[in-house]
Amino acid sequence: PVRLGHLRDAARAGIRAAGGDGGRVRLELRNNVRRAYFGLLFARDSRYLLDRARGWLNQAETTLNNARASASADGGAGPSLNDARQLRIYRADVNGRDAQARQAEAVALASLRFLTDEALADAPDTPLCAYEGEVGSLVQHLTRARLNRPEVAMLQAGIAARRAQLAMQRWAYAPDIAV
Repeated sequence: PVRLGHLRDAARAGIRAAGGDGGRVRLELRNNVRRAYFGLLFARDSRYLLDRARGWLNQAETTLNNARASASADGGAGPSLNDARQLRIYRADVNGRDAQARQAEAVALASLRFLTDEALADAPDTPLCAYEGEVGSLVQHLTRARLNRPEVAMLQAGIAARRAQLAMQRWAYAPDIAV
């Protein structure tokens, strides 16, 4: 009877440990959806900023061309060729980063649609804003993690299962007495 009790305790602890895996998977899915959602918003914000940078580069090119035209008409020294080259380098950099932002947007949107299992899933086209909240102390975060993370519950259940198995093995060395 004692061995059966330890076996039952080990089985129950094993079931609790396996049940915690569902919570871990649920939290992982929630985290992945958030990463896809905010990744999509970040990629769209990046593209918006790159479009603004492209507009500033257009203004700088116009100013540079006007300065060169007025300098050649006056016969004076105008902006150097290095200035125009530098603007072309900046434009190429902006175009490269825009391609990266478009790729990140496509990946984030596909991830969001896959994770939510909705073919038309999308995020609102609104800019990201700062998070308003207080960062608690390290002790608070550690306490929350210990109480709320399913991995911790799985570890505790696994330890309980091992202890029950150890007690069962100890009783295996006891003699069997049958009357």
